[in-house]
Amino acid sequence: MTEIPSVDELISNSRNEKKLNRKRKVIKVLLTIVSFLIFSFSVYYYFNAPISKLNKINVYGSSNISESFVRNHLFNASAKFSILDFGFILTRDIEKNPLLKSIELKYNKSNELNVYIHEYDVLAYINDLQAVLIESGQLYSFNEFDPISLKELIYITGYDEEIEYLRLKDALIDLGDSTKLMISEIIQEEKSYDKYYAKLIMYDGIIVYSSLTTLNVLDDYVSIRSALNPEHQCIAIDEIKAVPYSFSCLP
Repeated sequence: MTEIPSVDELISNSRNEKKLNRKRKVIKVLLTIVSFLIFSFSVYYYFNAPISKLNKINVYGSSNISESFVRNHLFNASAKFSILDFGFILTRDIEKNPLLKSIELKYNKSNELNVYIHEYDVLAYINDLQAVLIESGQLYSFNEFDPISLKELIYITGYDEEIEYLRLKDALIDLGDSTKLMISEIIQEEKSYDKYYAKLIMYDGIIVYSSLTTLNVLDDYVSIRSALNPEHQCIAIDEIKAVPYSFSCLP
């Protein structure tokens, strides 16, 4: 026969259970407080320890964006934010540079950072505005950022509207790199039938007349030049057939 506990025993057991539950709650609260304090101390120690600050930045892939520009902005950012912060916090100032296509951060060591820069190509120098035209179609002003090298850039004269820059951008992107190195200057020679018609001065002294849509014919410039009549110093590219022909520049 099962023994039934008395009322006093039930009351005593209930009191003991409540005391045990209170102890468990107190222990849980204490453990939470201790854990929070340990975590807070660890975070405080980390953020104030040298290991949390960038000591070295390695920059790869930069050509026209100076390495000092990248390092200075990252070091300035890391003085305010730990290297554990999200990348966009560290790079948001750098990303304002219109030459930047993308940037990638990789932590090589705890306080050493590798930065991989991908830039937009610089296509030409806009002579009238003292700015360069880049692959994105934007103009890059030297007044806002560090100047870049103008060596071997094509000089552009006459084009002064945004739509014209976009047309130039599309035409220059279609040209091979070796072809662009042969072009010294592009001058707008507006025609009644073509506002964007161009006169090109090549580095070898030859003058080329072409629509922007047929500039890619110049990717065969070496063979065109070799077949040129020695007495002719001018080339025109037929807009309909996209075929070059030479003629004398003399009146």
